[in-house]
Amino acid sequence: MKKITNHTQISKALDISPFQNLLETKKLDLYSVQKGEFIVHHLAPLENLYFLLSGKAKIKMTHENGKVSLIDFISAPSYIGELTLLGVEDSPKDVIAHTNGVLLAVPLKENQTRLLENASFMHDLAVFLGKKALHRTEALTESLNLPFSTRLARFILLTEEEGFYFEKHTEVAEYLHVSYRHLLFVLHEFTKEGLLEKAARGYKIKNYTALLKK
Repeated sequence: MKKITNHTQISKALDISPFQNLLETKKLDLYSVQKGEFIVHHLAPLENLYFLLSGKAKIKMTHENGKVSLIDFISAPSYIGELTLLGVEDSPKDVIAHTNGVLLAVPLKENQTRLLENASFMHDLAVFLGKKALHRTEALTESLNLPFSTRLARFILLTEEEGFYFEKHTEVAEYLHVSYRHLLFVLHEFTKEGLLEKAARGYKIKNYTALLKK
């Protein structure tokens, strides 16, 4: 991640964040992050509460046997590390930039008490966590009731980057609770229907409207 030192950019970022009127610019940092960069690594202690101002990121969990599972995708605006702030998660999960983005970093050691004691901030955080829980509940319900073609179409639209879909088949199959073979079969069907076109490292989206209607 690259630190941004321009004071005007930092002030503007603070103004559109939940930390407005709560923290001064000197109490936080602004970073740009490139696709594929780690924002949080599970082997390193989490020292900051992050707020994603632009871009997308993916959350992965590394199991004791070394296997890595895709947990979720997040899009700006979004907190990263809020469970560590609240003291309910000791070991963070990997958070990796899915696209280029910008995020604020608030050092936890210096600001944790101030944040936890601020009623307005905690209300905003509670609403965020409620929406996050609702989203995951709806995603689970969809996985049990919607056809896989519909779920895959929605996933492609969620994760697309400038008209392309690049996700790893093994991770997607596990995330969407389907076999690797069936995932490939449906992707092949999407290409036959003209929704996707095979590209060098993934697929080009050819028909957004048809994907939305799946």
